[in-house]
Amino acid sequence: MLNFFGSPRLLLALFLVPFGCRAHDAPPPPASHGAPAARAAAGSEPATAEDCRACGGEWAIHGVIQEPSCLCPTSDVGKRCRDGGECQGQCLADDGEREVIQPGPPARGYFVGKCARFRSSFGCHRPIARGALAAGAIVLDELPPQICAD
Repeated sequence: MLNFFGSPRLLLALFLVPFGCRAHDAPPPPASHGAPAARAAAGSEPATAEDCRACGGEWAIHGVIQEPSCLCPTSDVGKRCRDGGECQGQCLADDGEREVIQPGPPARGYFVGKCARFRSSFGCHRPIARGALAAGAIVLDELPPQICAD
């Protein structure tokens, strides 16, 4: 049992999985306060079709919740990233690209991803966390855990 729980990466995965495998939060109440740009800067997605158009977003049913919501696009889609803080949305390491800093063995470095198309992501992805660069080079033998959001 010590070997099973002795892996810091496994403990991190066990901690993150319950948070990533849930549907997105319920849409905010219909009353909107402040300009769309101000709400976007505060981290909330537009709550109306009109505000969604203002961000150039897609107003539709996304995921399992059968209520329309907005997906606002990012301006950095496809940009190379090694840290979640480098993107307006998530940094997704779905391709498994690695940047080796220390050849090893074991090889150490960073996973390299691409910035997501939208500020919120649905489906199964391998996000790179904010602070990954500050945490330093890691062993590159296992991909970041895949997290699914419906």
